[in-house]
Amino acid sequence: MDHFGTIHILINNVGKFQHKSLYDVTSDEWNDMIQTNLREDQ
Repeated sequence: MDHFGTIHILINNVGKFQHKSLYDVTSDEWNDMIQTNLREDQ
C-alpha cells in the first residue's frame, strides 16, 4: 500500500477447470464447469 497508494478497484473472480484430458471429463464435471464459469449468476 505504501508504494501504490489506495485500492481503487477490487475484482472477485472464480473459475473451474478439470486437469485432465477433455475426453476423460464426465458430463457432470463438464456441466459443473459450464455452470460455474459461464452461468453462475443465473
